[in-house]
Amino acid sequence: MKRLIGVGLIGCGAIAAVHVENFHQLPESRLVATSDVIEECAKSLAEQFGAKAWYTDYGDLLKREDIDAVSICLPHHLHAEVGIACAEAGKHILIEKPMTNTLREADALIRAAWKADVKLSVCYEFRFNEAVQWVHKAIESGEVGKLLLGDLQAKGYRKDEYYKAGWRGKWSTAGGGVVINQAIHWLDLFQWFFGSVDELYGAIDTLTHKIEVEDVAGAVIRFKNRAIGTFIASTSVRPPSFPIRIHLHGSDGSLVLEGPYTSIKATLLKPEQVKKEMIAKPLPKRMTPPFVPAEGHKLPIIDFLTAIREDREPLVNGEEGRKSLEITRAIYKSSKSGQIIKFPFTE
Repeated sequence: MKRLIGVGLIGCGAIAAVHVENFHQLPESRLVATSDVIEECAKSLAEQFGAKAWYTDYGDLLKREDIDAVSICLPHHLHAEVGIACAEAGKHILIEKPMTNTLREADALIRAAWKADVKLSVCYEFRFNEAVQWVHKAIESGEVGKLLLGDLQAKGYRKDEYYKAGWRGKWSTAGGGVVINQAIHWLDLFQWFFGSVDELYGAIDTLTHKIEVEDVAGAVIRFKNRAIGTFIASTSVRPPSFPIRIHLHGSDGSLVLEGPYTSIKATLLKPEQVKKEMIAKPLPKRMTPPFVPAEGHKLPIIDFLTAIREDREPLVNGEEGRKSLEITRAIYKSSKSGQIIKFPFTE
């Protein structure tokens, strides 16, 4: 019988519950210990899911030999520092998006993981969604021909209370607003469908919330395959939130991906043919923070554990996770400079 993969959790905020529920339920893993600067948070999750111990210093957690992998659920600005420490301790790393706040930090984390020969996986759970996978396969098979044009709309709403956590509304801790915190999920899919970016022009602003970072954003993106994409996002749109919409237009047909994250639908439209649809299995709504169903993270966590078992790269490894961060950082740089940003670029 294979030994269970021992998991440590660093950061016991709202999203942490989604991670530990999966590690607790999956037969391949067990939660060994938790860590948070607020002891009661670490203790509560540890006791709820049967962990052996809890710590206020994550360094003590990393010293445990019965921990093989660590799930990092911290504010963005702590991802790189803690992730590198995990790698140096020989622990495999599953990290919430964005993997870091800057490309320099992302590259340092990727190097640390390679040097230590540990797996690094970035939690972009929508890559594993059935409808998203269906769209990607339709593109890869050439069913819509050459991609020409696309648009991405991530128009949501966040109450002022959402930013009272403090770190979410600051450049120094969150690294940005709606682009890096919400829309980066969908920018990850946009570039996964279209491929590498050639250049972009972006704009951001803060219009309704009393925060440092942006609550509205937009960009025009030219991909290396010459396709053009447009992107808009907000946390200020009323009534509260609209469905995510990604439209992809090719020389032989179009694909539409839309819906709330709990019920995503894909549609294939071709000339003179009956449209095809694929509706992903709906996820149950979670009525308590973080309002994200645990089932949505199940497949990326299984992939992470399988990558450890099979000694292969996770499907969304560090290099893949970096791609959407590069787009995000380019949008911020373009907005600040008023210039078109060429790829690849350095900050």
